[in-house]
Amino acid sequence: APNLKHLLVDEMPARRDNPIMKVKREWQEFASQAKPSRASPCIDTLTFINGDPHHPYERILLNISTMVDLSRLRSLDVAVNSEPAMLSKAASILGQLERLYVHMVPWNKQRVTDWYNNPEGSTWDDEEMISAVQAFRPLRFLCLRGLRNISSLSRILSSHHSLEGLSLEGSDRHPRTPPDGFKYPIFNSEHIRSIAKLCPRLEELRMPLQRSQGNAQECEIYKALGQLSRIQTVYLDLDCDPRSSPQEDEIPSPSCLREVLINSAIDESLVTEIFKLVFFHQQTRKIKNLRVNLVGADGFSRELEHVIRQLARSFLVTRNDFYLNTDELVEVKEIGGVAWQLWR
Repeated sequence: APNLKHLLVDEMPARRDNPIMKVKREWQEFASQAKPSRASPCIDTLTFINGDPHHPYERILLNISTMVDLSRLRSLDVAVNSEPAMLSKAASILGQLERLYVHMVPWNKQRVTDWYNNPEGSTWDDEEMISAVQAFRPLRFLCLRGLRNISSLSRILSSHHSLEGLSLEGSDRHPRTPPDGFKYPIFNSEHIRSIAKLCPRLEELRMPLQRSQGNAQECEIYKALGQLSRIQTVYLDLDCDPRSSPQEDEIPSPSCLREVLINSAIDESLVTEIFKLVFFHQQTRKIKNLRVNLVGADGFSRELEHVIRQLARSFLVTRNDFYLNTDELVEVKEIGGVAWQLWR
């Protein structure tokens, strides 16, 4: 396949005939019969679809590098089973990588169990994974799934000042809140200012954020986003669930339920005000788009989840061009409402 540019590796559900071993056997049979090629295909993107690998994707990645030319790979989406050092080794091969999407929680690490048995004494971010991401050349875009600590994030960003896009995504691999009491790496305005200093070129940011009923601290975070002088697009995953260690089928107390419902009440007025807090605290006025989505509803019973999703809607806020004859700063569109109604 000399013209191969995009490769997706999809791990099928477990069965008697292990699909990875089957592919390996077929490849070995093909390689023994095929005529040697003058040049290996040079691919642009490589994606491992399953984010919970039961097989060592990191080793498969290195094996793939012996079959195809990865020296000009632009985009990699990968999760690690158990050996982050293998990902560090792969980083030395990927000399022109620009976009990296990576799960920061190794699937087969023993401390996944430790998080449940001894959450106070566990290390929440994996040091080897942090080192692996630092090993890559300075990137243009970085997606980190499951990172929990702001100090871990700062160390990673110190190696990637060139970032134009940063996406922080939550992970269900460790749902409990760590001892510092915060689910996500960003939980105050100083963290945003730190990112602004570390990544001065940032134009796109996605981050999860624990809602706190729209209090002053939450508003200060929105204002601080204006410190990102080049930011044009912000994607907020707002978490409505204030519980630190939710249990399956747990019935929240009346006070907790009240807070959840307040956090879930996302409408056109709220997202417009969030946009304005960013816009009017950004001297450059670069911000163009704000996407707001609610998360955390799936941590409750199905009945309560339905109630929450009736309150919580996803919106895209787009700034109107200044030259248009309109008194409205933004246009607000609901996203996914029809899909939700069909699903329920």
